[in-house]
Amino acid sequence: KQVQKTGKGPQAIAQAMLELEKQEFKRVVLDACSSQTLAPFAKTYALNRLMNEFGVETSLSQLALSKAFKELKPPKAPGRLSKGLKPKA
Repeated sequence: KQVQKTGKGPQAIAQAMLELEKQEFKRVVLDACSSQTLAPFAKTYALNRLMNEFGVETSLSQLALSKAFKELKPPKAPGRLSKGLKPKA
């Protein structure tokens, strides 16, 4: 079932999370899973996709970490070295 988006703010996220708790959603998840042990993983996947739709990062990346912690800098990509920095063979 498609839930109509009311925006991308906290209220919309709260409304969408309430939809995940409804019995109808739980029944659809159980019907879609081949075994009952997979249902929690399916629910977690749905929650992850929901948060991604609202623009919330749910996994850590180098870019996300460097935004939060300015002292962490991504390693520079190897490229062309100047003559003074070239290793001697």
